[in-house]
Amino acid sequence: MRLAAITHRGLHRTENQDRVVVDGVVLASGNTQLAEFVLGRRGLLAVIDGMGGHPAGGVAAAVAADVIASGHTRLRTPSDVESLVSAANDEIYATMRRIPGVGGMGATIAGVVVSSDTLLVFNVGDARVYLAGGGYLIQASIDDRHTGAPHGPITQSLGGLDTHTPVDVHISREPADTGRILVASDGLFAGVPHETLALVMSRPPADAARALVDEALAAGGRDNISLGLIELAGETT
Repeated sequence: MRLAAITHRGLHRTENQDRVVVDGVVLASGNTQLAEFVLGRRGLLAVIDGMGGHPAGGVAAAVAADVIASGHTRLRTPSDVESLVSAANDEIYATMRRIPGVGGMGATIAGVVVSSDTLLVFNVGDARVYLAGGGYLIQASIDDRHTGAPHGPITQSLGGLDTHTPVDVHISREPADTGRILVASDGLFAGVPHETLALVMSRPPADAARALVDEALAAGGRDNISLGLIELAGETT
């Protein structure tokens, strides 16, 4: 598997509160950072978006990213994924109790665990996972928003409230027969049309990652922009 991941502060934010996790590696940057990876038969990609409307969103994203990265080798089943994401949620609330001034901090997460024959897609909040192949692009994650309010407030997150609240982790098992996998924060897809995502994703991963960030910046770059793009083994460009 080839993977390219990139994170960008955007044009209007003073801080990049996003994190990208690739196996045990955490990417974070105040400006553009692109990293390329070649993964084996199993791998993890996750994007964590610190909630900018809450205090210390970057702290929440960093806490969650560290938990996810440190536990990535244990991810084999949906139950493993649920346990690890819930542990990230627990650690955010524990951090709130330890550190003054970060009460209510939160983050959203989306990701995929890739094995030779199965994808485990997961999310909490409105970060997304897309699957592309055979001329189609579908959203495999589930946005946590009220029905009929696609741009309204999210209905759950990691942290984000004053008192500890468990999360309902959306997890689906998908066949590993898609060509490409895109995991992204809403700073990408809020400004870039679905059709553009599908077109740009056909490029080699690193080229596509840079081009997608360029598209989001051209659309205004109002938020942090973070994404990871996986090309599964056997896919040609």
